[in-house]
Amino acid sequence: MICNFCRIKELVKPGHDELISLPETTMQHTQANLQAINQYLTTGNPLLFVHSYPRSGNTWMRYLIADILLQLSAFETQNKLPVHPDQIIPDLYTNRIADVDPRVRTPGLIVKTHEPFDRVVQFPQPTQSSQVRHIYIIRSPEDALVSYYHFHLRYEGLRAQAADGPDAFCLRKLPDWVHHVESFIQAHNTDHQIQLISYEEMLADAFSVVRSVCQWFAIEAKDDMVQAAVDHMAFKNLQAKEAKNPMNKDEFFFRKGVQGSGQNELKPSTLQAIRSSGKIRVK
Repeated sequence: MICNFCRIKELVKPGHDELISLPETTMQHTQANLQAINQYLTTGNPLLFVHSYPRSGNTWMRYLIADILLQLSAFETQNKLPVHPDQIIPDLYTNRIADVDPRVRTPGLIVKTHEPFDRVVQFPQPTQSSQVRHIYIIRSPEDALVSYYHFHLRYEGLRAQAADGPDAFCLRKLPDWVHHVESFIQAHNTDHQIQLISYEEMLADAFSVVRSVCQWFAIEAKDDMVQAAVDHMAFKNLQAKEAKNPMNKDEFFFRKGVQGSGQNELKPSTLQAIRSSGKIRVK
């Protein structure tokens, strides 16, 4: 049985403003990628997903994994990778799976998404479920939402949605964050093959987190490879690279990468509301 992925119209729903405003070319990429994923599943090879709510460490994780896969493919890696991560771990919405660089050996097709679990994929029968594996990165809700607020300020097409300030924005997006995280927690608690990762743990000990992801995805990386990737893709290095040619000098994509932004920028009443709603139970 092949996984049935959502049609593109089902991906674009109220609450996902960043998808609604995407250009036609991106919509075409997404539709083509969904078809490519369904076709890929017929091969029986592993399908691996890197998921998160927006602004929760997904891109950073992709850069770390990409560095390791490049090393395993006999590329020399430094702070700037010889093959862009988009050509190794494509974004469902903005990169074409067909453009994945065949020179980079991977344990299967690896795809990034920001969709909640219940909207991305309907799993195969349990006897086939080992073909599909996921990692899901969870960041503290106040920090993820504040970062998402700044992400909207970065792009002219999204800026109006953040015009009423960080508190109103974060409270408006809070139900979306709760649904997103709960969809993966529920799937994890019902034995789907999902490894849960804390963004805060990535900040504290990126080496251990990335090594565990490699084991989960069957990436046979030696410890020195993992450490090299962690050193190359340190957040400060990604920030420095972006600073050389910023798209928006006021709002960087690699903005801070720290804990505590929500506490520093939001009102106490907003923080209380977020933390009260953001308590998620994991078995």
